[in-house]
Formats: sequence, C-alpha cells, structure tokens
Amino acid sequence: MKNSLIGILLFLSLFISSGKLLAYSITTFGPDVFTTDTAAMDAILGVSGLIEDFEDTTLIPGLSVNNLNISTRAFYEWDGSRVHHTQFSTDVFTIAGGTDFFAVSLSSSVPSFGGGQILINGNFLTAFSSLPNFVSVDIGRNVYIKIRQESGDAAINTVTFERTLNSADDYGYDHLALNETSAAIPEPHFIGILGFAFLTLILGRHFRCLA
Repeated sequence: MKNSLIGILLFLSLFISSGKLLAYSITTFGPDVFTTDTAAMDAILGVSGLIEDFEDTTLIPGLSVNNLNISTRAFYEWDGSRVHHTQFSTDVFTIAGGTDFFAVSLSSSVPSFGGGQILINGNFLTAFSSLPNFVSVDIGRNVYIKIRQESGDAAINTVTFERTLNSADDYGYDHLALNETSAAIPEPHFIGILGFAFLTLILGRHFRCLA
C-alpha cells in the first residue's frame, strides 16, 4: 500500500513537471489603461512589434480572421478609428505557424457580454465572466486580454471567442498583438513540482517509521 501511494505521488510530480496539467496564462487590463497615446499604452500593456489596428482589411503577416468586418465604432477602438466588429457570430483568429503570445482588446454594446467563452486551439480556456478587470458597460471598452503559452503548452494556433447566450451581443476587437515586452513570469507549475516532491519525501519517511 505504501509503495503504491508513493508511486502515485511520484507519477503526479512527473506529470506536472512535464507540463501536461498546465493552462495558458491570462493577464488582463481594464479600459482605464486606454489612452490615445498608443506608445504609452503599449508600455503599460507590455506589447510590441507589429500590432493589428484593424484600420483596413490588410492584416499583419500570418494573421487571418473569419468574418472580418472593419467598422467605425465609437468608444470601441483602442487605436485609430476602426475595429473588427461582429454580431451573432463565433469569432476565430488564426495565426499561421502558431505563436506563444496573443493579445487583443474587447468592446461591446450589450451588458450581457459576459455570455461567452474563449477557446485556444478549440479547447476551453475561460468564460468571459471570469476575466479579471472586465468592466461591464452599455457601450464601450470592456477589457484587454493577454494570453501566454506556458512551458509544455501547445503553440497558440487559433483563438476563438464564442457566444454562449442567445443575445444580440456585438463585439469589437482591436489592437491585436503577437509580441510581448514585459518580463517573463515564473512558471506557475514549479511550485506544484516542489509541493509534490516534498509531500512524497515526508510520506516516504512516515511509512519507513511505521515499517
């Protein structure tokens, strides 16, 4: 019995260390970080490089969007004067070759905006209502989302924004970035590895004392 328990704990430690239990990390910013000074805003958001502003239908290299609709929507934009605007649709952003980082702003004109979810490569990541710093407004900017691939995660090939409520939610997407400038964040699974290793050691000593 004791050997079986120790074996299970060791397996879980290795399973976590291999990255199989990891989830993509999410960082969000409320609409209060918005400023027309995009350089200053980018410094706060920690994004850089080619940024898709959705001012026209020519997208940054490697990016494709289903149902692309460039529209002028007051209080939706995070740069320029236009956004990618959709209604009654599932919105999919595809990155050719994959990426380790994806960021985009979200805006809405319907308070039930929380009735939706984000998928990475077709797999559930989070519900809109669970996003930190999300601000519900009648018309305007809601949140800026950064999604980061962690060690062991598959590259981000598609990011899907899927409606889960039968409502007239219309969404605006803007300021899409594929490069991050902020400092690297320690991998969250490292604590889990240490925790399981420590627990295995303690239990091993306990069983040896009982033998």
